[in-house]
Amino acid sequence: MLSAERYCNAISTESALLRDALGSAEPDAHIPTCPDWNADDLLFHIYEEHVFWRQVLTHPVRRDADAAELEPPEEPETRGELFTVSEAATAALIGELGRHELSERAWSWASDQSVGFIARRQAHDAVMHRIDAEVATRAAGGSSPVDVDLAEDGVDEVLRVYLGDIPEGVKATPRRASGVRIVATDTGATWMAFIAHLSGTGADGTEYDEISLMVADDDTADGHDHPVGVFSATAEDLYRWFWRRPTLTEPKRGGDLVTVAEFERVARAADL
Repeated sequence: MLSAERYCNAISTESALLRDALGSAEPDAHIPTCPDWNADDLLFHIYEEHVFWRQVLTHPVRRDADAAELEPPEEPETRGELFTVSEAATAALIGELGRHELSERAWSWASDQSVGFIARRQAHDAVMHRIDAEVATRAAGGSSPVDVDLAEDGVDEVLRVYLGDIPEGVKATPRRASGVRIVATDTGATWMAFIAHLSGTGADGTEYDEISLMVADDDTADGHDHPVGVFSATAEDLYRWFWRRPTLTEPKRGGDLVTVAEFERVARAADL
């Protein structure tokens, strides 16, 4: 993970860039990378997220049921007001995060129950939605680059939290000869992903019988087999690819291309 300062700076900067981009858009302008949303839907999402997570930090939220009882913000009557309250909500969230250590306990929907999860998640949420706003509003449909450290951290988050976080009580059985090494070509960071079968009952009572991924730091730390495939790109292009945003350069595939293709299919099938 990065420092609290880096995450808070990202939340502030990326949210401001998002609002700048959407300020030039019509309220009902289509967001191609979020096809169910228009410009004001995207702006309200950021506002709503920042209000919600500040409430998590300021209210006695310990369980999912507590989070569900938090009062959602009302939608402003005018677009100008929406921009104003969004900016204020971002500042309030950053201010509240600054009053806590990343290691402090805080509710989240993930297995990581910490303030650090909230700071990290909101930083990456802001980055991806800033990209959405710029893709929708720039004439060429492009977007400005992502800080390389933030991009590498975003790859780590999506792999460990969204794709490789095995629920408590669930057994993960990796398939033999299914390891794919993911390589950030510019930073040298690597991860190992194994195609695995999940089975059993989670702590929340959910029954599992599905194919997913197991993620490890390298090809020896988990006690399973070595990689048979490679999936590589710059940290930013990996970050964009996993979050299904336009890449600058297409990732490269190597080794057992059938296994790599299945890894890609499983990663793309996940509910992000």
